[in-house]
Amino acid sequence: MHIKGQHAKGFLFLSYLVLPTVSKTQFRGLDCETFESGHAYLRVDTSVWCDTDSPEFTTLLSINVPMIVIYQSIPFGWLALLTYYRHRLSPGYRNESASRRKRNRDPVLSPLRFLFKDYVSNRWAGDVFDMWRRIVFIGLIPFLPVDARPMIGCGLAAVCIVVFQESEPYHDAATNTLAVAAQWQLSLTYFFAFTLSTGYFATERSLFTVGVTLLVVNIVIIVTALVMGIAKNRERML
Repeated sequence: MHIKGQHAKGFLFLSYLVLPTVSKTQFRGLDCETFESGHAYLRVDTSVWCDTDSPEFTTLLSINVPMIVIYQSIPFGWLALLTYYRHRLSPGYRNESASRRKRNRDPVLSPLRFLFKDYVSNRWAGDVFDMWRRIVFIGLIPFLPVDARPMIGCGLAAVCIVVFQESEPYHDAATNTLAVAAQWQLSLTYFFAFTLSTGYFATERSLFTVGVTLLVVNIVIIVTALVMGIAKNRERML
């Protein structure tokens, strides 16, 4: 049983590590660009014609689509396992630290510990939803029309700001602060991308100014988040 548990933990953890990168690669296999001729070609390999009459593209689809279905079902598997053990994951003690100690010492939950160890006990599915968030940002947004990407990305990041800020899913206060700061960074980056797409900043000087401004704003956000996170942790320790 111990060996079986180790293998299960290894498989689950490996799937967790590779899923975002593999998903991005798989979605690129469906990303086609239409040229002036009216024909669409694979963006990562323009020698592949995106048409069912193309044997290369047909072969790609026959392999890629089933693999996408398999890989994108992995988070559903995680969620099913976590839901099955939800009463163990959230023992219901009044003291949050006691609930986490009980949860972390449970040998049955050991293979899944990497999914919930950073979260408070009643946010046991937080990492699954965060994985879906990452897949959307790195895998699905690039499929959108170029003009729509900045606004949709900015909107989704704004939603994530509210979710992270209100739910505070992590048991470490500094991590919660950094998570919110990361969503602010995403939102501002997409906003700056939108301003650039308008063509208002056309000169090299203005583009340089926008780049420097974005860099400074991101640095300020990171430093502020770190200081606030450390301060919150110190308050909890007192």
